[in-house]
Amino acid sequence: MSGIVLNILGASFGAAFAPVGFLASISNPNGNAVDNSNLAIRSDQLNASVQTSAAGVTQLTALSLPLTLDSITWQVALTDGADVPVARQIAIDSAGNPVIAGYKFVTFNNFNAGYVVKFNSSGVVQWQRRVQADCGFFGLTIDASDNIYCAGAARFFSPSRFDIYVSKLDSSGTLQFRRNIGDTGSPFESASAVSINNADWFNVAASSDAPGNLDSAFLILDRSTGDTIGAVTQRDSSGSGRQEGIDVVRGEADTISYFLLRTFSTLSSGSKSDQVLLRHTNAGGFVWQRQLSTDQTIAPVRLAMDPSNTHVYTCANLTSSDGLRQELLLVKYGADATGSLIWQRKLACPTASLTVRSIATDSLDNVYITMDQFSSGLSDRVLVLKMPGSGAGAGNSAVLDGRTYTYSESSVSAFSGGLVITAYSPVNSQFSETLTTPTAASASNTLAIAGESV
Repeated sequence: MSGIVLNILGASFGAAFAPVGFLASISNPNGNAVDNSNLAIRSDQLNASVQTSAAGVTQLTALSLPLTLDSITWQVALTDGADVPVARQIAIDSAGNPVIAGYKFVTFNNFNAGYVVKFNSSGVVQWQRRVQADCGFFGLTIDASDNIYCAGAARFFSPSRFDIYVSKLDSSGTLQFRRNIGDTGSPFESASAVSINNADWFNVAASSDAPGNLDSAFLILDRSTGDTIGAVTQRDSSGSGRQEGIDVVRGEADTISYFLLRTFSTLSSGSKSDQVLLRHTNAGGFVWQRQLSTDQTIAPVRLAMDPSNTHVYTCANLTSSDGLRQELLLVKYGADATGSLIWQRKLACPTASLTVRSIATDSLDNVYITMDQFSSGLSDRVLVLKMPGSGAGAGNSAVLDGRTYTYSESSVSAFSGGLVITAYSPVNSQFSETLTTPTAASASNTLAIAGESV
């Protein structure tokens, strides 16, 4: 595989295509640069005619697209006749091999198995792993040695609770460790993202419900053992709001991480929410926080650092001013001691809602966003957005199949934020269960990751 490749992940249910998790990652194993730095917007509609499957059979589909977005390099569907696989994250190893992580539902009410699947660069399944019953993975990252780190939540019954759950596998899928991390007395704790910090530590973005509140949590864990090195929470100083940890990325140095939060105006998850970006030292020390706030609801989704480690990008879903649709909010910050807001951009369509899924950057500081477009409550296409890191294109519009999408400067205001950093002391537990190793994928790429025996 040569050049930079955009890998997109989705799922379809029965014969109908449902892009429940289109997530992007940029890989460049051969060091080739992208030769097109111009602003480009286009859509690629991946519909039921492409994603055909037997009625009633659930499948998870992985796609690889060139940056020209004019063809599909490869496409693999992993089918499951009984359960519902959900893809939540994708990462690319040093050889350009995509790895996906997520969970499977036996019912639509509770996840019952976290899974990891590795493909080669041509889309052939290399191995599949189910790591633990009653858990799900929401975040995934890969280190320079191609070790795989997953983070999510696991359910326990004595006492009844959800704990933060982390797992490490090597490049062959061999389990290195897994941990549930929980604070006694907190019935719900969950991790949403994971990132490599330095040679010894990795970070996890999480949420933890203290009595009467829900705090975001920033964890520092040992890369060899999964043990907790340190942890802090971000709490509303008034005690009336709630915070959820969304994403975390390594900063411009081993000593810096960026932590993305969603903060609500009240304890109710249905209240108006804002975006908060924090800069931490790798030991959890607070450097600065930046809050974006408006009368509209901002739901942050993902973070990305540019290859030069000089800027941080955030992408979020933003309710339209009339409350009828969702729009894309893209923000660029300086990765420095001040965290200055460089620019913010909004992409909106007056006749359809946009749901942003992920963000990535390439070596020329282009920014890529994957989105679903919803019309009348139904997802009818997938949008892949590319724009330069300069933010050029404000005021431009594009017409795609009769719908007009307009770039504009966002009117969202920047505030310094008011979250208080407090200590967080979760308890680590070592699992004693063995890892189940599913049989190799069949010629039809059956997703065999539930109920297998060793």
